[in-house]
Amino acid sequence: MALRIAFTTLRRVTRKLPAFLERLEGYTAGTTFDPSHSAPHCSTWQRQTPCRWFQLSAPAPYNLATHVPQPKSKSILKPSRPRKPPEFDMRAYLAEGGAKKPWYQMMVELAVAEDQGFFLHPADINRLVRRCAMEDNHEAALETYVNYQDAKFWPGRFLPSRQRTDIALRATNILLGLFYHNRKQRALDLVAELSEDVGSRHTLFDLLLLQCARNGDESEDQRGDGVRQLTVRDGLSIVDSMVSIGLRPTRIGMEALIDCCDAALDAKMAEEIVRRMEKEYGLPPTIITLVRLLRACVNAEDEDRALRVLNRLPREDVKTVDMQLFVMQTLQLQYEQAAESREAAEAPGSMPQLRMKLDELLHEVPVSSRHHVQCSNLR
Repeated sequence: MALRIAFTTLRRVTRKLPAFLERLEGYTAGTTFDPSHSAPHCSTWQRQTPCRWFQLSAPAPYNLATHVPQPKSKSILKPSRPRKPPEFDMRAYLAEGGAKKPWYQMMVELAVAEDQGFFLHPADINRLVRRCAMEDNHEAALETYVNYQDAKFWPGRFLPSRQRTDIALRATNILLGLFYHNRKQRALDLVAELSEDVGSRHTLFDLLLLQCARNGDESEDQRGDGVRQLTVRDGLSIVDSMVSIGLRPTRIGMEALIDCCDAALDAKMAEEIVRRMEKEYGLPPTIITLVRLLRACVNAEDEDRALRVLNRLPREDVKTVDMQLFVMQTLQLQYEQAAESREAAEAPGSMPQLRMKLDELLHEVPVSSRHHVQCSNLR
């Protein structure tokens, strides 16, 4: 077996040896060796083919006009991997006021950057569209959105789902900028056009409300774009715009506004959103909605309102282990503070009444044998 492997290896090397010697002879043609030097000294090197792997000495420059390429032959030496093109520094461009420039000047500058070999990362285009929209430069935002929709701007290392996500994010940011600057009618006119790229009008409005909730969780320094975050009132303005064109808000969008209130520590507004869901939009609160509201009240340190929300929890939905853990997670920080000492357990910050009420609730409700909540009970 070993003899067979050695014979096969020798046959492969022998098959490639003539081509390798021929190539090596072409590289060393015209070189002279000086015994006083340890390395060969090239005096009249005529480089016939470009070598990407090694060179004996510094070759003399050759004329591209008279360069005759030799036919390619198989080589046992593999070329190095091509280098990635340098990425365009979009943060520096925006810091210099690039988002405030006219759209035609911006398109020319980006085209020049591409001609110079810079790679425009899709995340940089997202950042540029968002900054232009928030700077009230909506023409530049729309032109960037239209011109950078082709699949060639997402190289092969990006999945097709990334392209759809980026396009939806850019459309959302354009509409957010219009709502931000009180251009509701212009935003509603664009909804029908942009919803074709996203899927539907309901999906686009849900993305707008989810973006409001996401902005509430991130500060300006974390985003790195210097744009003021949208508030809950901006989200309610989007909801009113939906109602004005005959669309009913979905549970996903309204619960996203509750999370936005949670980030803003506004328990009163969160309770108002739940009331509007039930009274105006026909969306009765589920156990998930009430737990979101409970978390907003706990984070805002509003114990009285949190006690009212806890009393509204459907006892039938709290029977599963998963849901009990989900409810207890809202008070995890308070339970940890109470475990430190007796004084900490009685402090108002640990919410002793709310913890006691929750312990009584979990003690009264028997745990069901089912470990997972059915989706029909949640939505």
